[in-house]
Amino acid sequence: MATRRLMVPPAILGGPVVLLNATSSDGLPCVLPDDDRAGRAVATALLEHGHRDAIALIGRNRLKEGEPEISLAARARLRGIQQALGDAGVTLLTESFCTEWLPEHGYAATRALLNRPQRPSLATTALPHELMGRRAVELLLDGGAAEPSFVAMPLRRRRSLAPPAR
Repeated sequence: MATRRLMVPPAILGGPVVLLNATSSDGLPCVLPDDDRAGRAVATALLEHGHRDAIALIGRNRLKEGEPEISLAARARLRGIQQALGDAGVTLLTESFCTEWLPEHGYAATRALLNRPQRPSLATTALPHELMGRRAVELLLDGGAAEPSFVAMPLRRRRSLAPPAR
């Protein structure tokens, strides 16, 4: 689920409400992940592992990035990545755009990057949906990359309410 702005049903506005992973135009209290920090952490991980050139950003979608009802996370993650890379004097080789944030689109975007004459040496994803990045990683691990790649992407830790299986 992407962090986004919601239209809160009037029926629940009469009582105490705290939004989790969402904001509203009603100014309700909310708890949000720090997606800006997640983006900075992704870029910092790349830099700390010596990656400074041929970095590709997979999964841009300017229409969705600019639409708070779809995602607040994408713009914040992108801002964090750009700030950390900019502070280090690093620029992106390319950005890959996707019409949808779905696993198959991440796979297709990664495949297209790997088929370019000037291939990125690694890929980083700034996505509101981890599954899209996971499919990109699957392609790289399945031998889609001629050379080893380092893929960094922000993930949200989700915990199940069910006890661990024994």
